[in-house]
Amino acid sequence: MSHAHTPTRQPMQSRSSSTLRLLSLGAALLASAGCGGAADLEQGEPPQPTVATSEAALTGGTGGCYVDTPAYDYPRPGGCFGFTRSLTVKKAIVFDMISPVSGYTYQWSGAASCSASSTTWCVIHVFPGVYTSTVTIRDGSGNVVDTQSVTAELEYEPGM
Repeated sequence: MSHAHTPTRQPMQSRSSSTLRLLSLGAALLASAGCGGAADLEQGEPPQPTVATSEAALTGGTGGCYVDTPAYDYPRPGGCFGFTRSLTVKKAIVFDMISPVSGYTYQWSGAASCSASSTTWCVIHVFPGVYTSTVTIRDGSGNVVDTQSVTAELEYEPGM
């Protein structure tokens, strides 16, 4: 006499919750690893990123940058690195705040004059080199809460 075995099933809600947690974890790991497709072909890993070490840095946002590519680029905390194939055409580097706070102001200075800017970002157009920009973060009362330096490196790579 043969008995058919009926597999036991986990409740669907439990399986869905586990799957969502895994998908969220995977997305977070991909975002932090810099897996940006075409952008990663032109952008290398940033120099050692600065880590927020004060409460002000944690509450005011973190400065980052990226070398503009045809892909959708994301700022990397503390610094960025990229390549260019031309010594005669300038490339855009964007200094940007990650997690800016509403009501705070962000003033970028240093590297070069911003050719375009907003309340949280600054764009410079440059030839290969190393550029450091500093952001001064002020709270809603105008008090300086933090200053952060962000370094971008643009390297000439012929025949890339």
